[in-house]
Amino acid sequence: MRGLVIFISALILLSGCNGGKEYSPEIDFGGVAYIKVIAQDDLDSVRMDINHASYYPIQSCLVHRFTLTRTRICEARYSITRPELVWFEFSDTVYTSYMRPGDTLVARVGLDMAGDGGNNISFQMDDPIFAFLQNERSELGCFYSQSPLAIMAFNTQPETERQFEDAIKKIDQAGQERLKFLRKNRNNLPGWFCDFYENEIGYFSENMKFFQYYYLKNRNLRGILMPCDVKIYNPEAVSSPLYWRFISDYLLLSDSVDYRLIGPPRLMAYYSKASHSINSLLKGKILEYFNAYLLYDLYYGVDTRKELQLVDSFRVATDFRLTSLQESYINDRKSESLKKLEKLEDENRLKPGSEAPYFYLKDPSGVFHTLSDYRGKLIYLHFWATWCGPCLEEIPSLNKLAENLSGKPAEIINICLDDEYEKWQTIIENEKLRGTNLICVGNWAADLQEKYSVKGIPHYATMDGNGFIISENCERPDKVYERLLTLIEK
Repeated sequence: MRGLVIFISALILLSGCNGGKEYSPEIDFGGVAYIKVIAQDDLDSVRMDINHASYYPIQSCLVHRFTLTRTRICEARYSITRPELVWFEFSDTVYTSYMRPGDTLVARVGLDMAGDGGNNISFQMDDPIFAFLQNERSELGCFYSQSPLAIMAFNTQPETERQFEDAIKKIDQAGQERLKFLRKNRNNLPGWFCDFYENEIGYFSENMKFFQYYYLKNRNLRGILMPCDVKIYNPEAVSSPLYWRFISDYLLLSDSVDYRLIGPPRLMAYYSKASHSINSLLKGKILEYFNAYLLYDLYYGVDTRKELQLVDSFRVATDFRLTSLQESYINDRKSESLKKLEKLEDENRLKPGSEAPYFYLKDPSGVFHTLSDYRGKLIYLHFWATWCGPCLEEIPSLNKLAENLSGKPAEIINICLDDEYEKWQTIIENEKLRGTNLICVGNWAADLQEKYSVKGIPHYATMDGNGFIISENCERPDKVYERLLTLIEK
């Protein structure tokens, strides 16, 4: 993952809830979660995507794609250290639940005879958490992380104190609304989940507040930690993903670094300035976990062997004194990144010069586009999806890149890989997503993912004015401008 995407959150504690299997809030660096999807009826090739993404440590949206037929059983395996949100998408519908290390989520897909005589697809999961999350979305209109308020908080800069205060009021009100809904349904939920979800809601609210504060101060807090009334060191919140977003953002973004740094060098520069605060405010296992996640992030973000060597040197020089299990967790990530580099190196030797795969996709006005429409222009191809958090986080960088390329013989083409048409249009309008916006309908998403080797999103590729591939897996928008400029000048 290029650039630093980390966040801030805060803790709001309520009373526990009743019922269900309990869960001990621990970090499991060897943790594995399983998902099993059972096709119960004679289904006619129903496509399902199972999506998962993490922010700290960072990783792009990971997609397991299945085609359900007859009585097929599909399984997915995820290496996770704590409970994580997972998305099930099929038949233009999205369902969510949480998976936990050591557990198996079982979903059943079948035929649901509609009243009009047609066959609809049913999705069932014997899980109170699953039921709660679907009801929350239905009652409140959207998931909290995908709400218009969240998009505003992470992408809009308040220009005055009054605008900042108004934003904080809206965030507080939205958080209380979510907490109220949780209180209303707590008797039907496991106790561990209520404590966990209270943290998630509270942290996400403070996450949004922090970014409004961060933007108000022009992204430069000058080494002064933002005033807050929350626990930075909080072992009780260790299983909450948003706790880690909170403390990483709060500590690492407290100072500015050289804006020309990107990826792992930037993150290491942030750590260098924040190390005193990190080691003063965190302790024991929380400090160990934070450092392990930091190293995981660094190895995940490497795009070159040089960057990998820089991370190796940083790891040796810093001497985090991690446990053997934590070291193994980090080494596994390093091995995966090394494989990625080797694969990219191999692909870069083979792919450049080949003809770019064909597409025929429509824009928001219903007009169809194909690559031949852009002959003579350098193309920066961007694959994303409406449900993908990391994709939405990169929209400001894409818009800035589009601004820098204005007037030059280059085109940014944003291809949405899901067919949530109304949601797609809303994001384009609200985020003012620049470039040519196209959406996949029918089998186009699966076809393009395969042909362009899209294993995770966001994904980027470049091609020349004659429609030939330059790089099928290139840099993210916050890093690619100089390379594109060089290609244009050629």
